[in-house]
Amino acid sequence: MNEEEDQYFSYLLEVGAFEIDGVNKDGDLMFRPNPEKMKEYAPEMFELMQADIENSLMDLYKEGLVEIEYSESLEPKFSMSEEGKKAMEKYGFFHIDNDPKR
Repeated sequence: MNEEEDQYFSYLLEVGAFEIDGVNKDGDLMFRPNPEKMKEYAPEMFELMQADIENSLMDLYKEGLVEIEYSESLEPKFSMSEEGKKAMEKYGFFHIDNDPKR
C-alpha cells in the first residue's frame, strides 16, 4: 500500500469499519469489516465488497458448492459445503462458517 492508502486503512480501523480478526498461517493480520460502520464511513467500499461477495457466492452456486433457501419473507439463507468454504478462502474470504455474527 502507498502512504495514502495506509492512512485511509488506519482511519477505517480507528473508526471500527474494520476489525482485527486474527492471524493467518503466514503470520499476517486478518481483518473483517463491520458492515454498519462500513456503510457509515466507507459506503463505496462497502458496496464493492458486497458485490464481490455476491459474485463469489453466485460462482460457487453455479458450481453446486452453495445452496440457497428462502424464508417466508424471501430472505435468502446460504449453506455452503466444505469444498465451497475452501473455495471462498481462495477468493480471499476467511472464517467462512455459520456464525451469524460474521
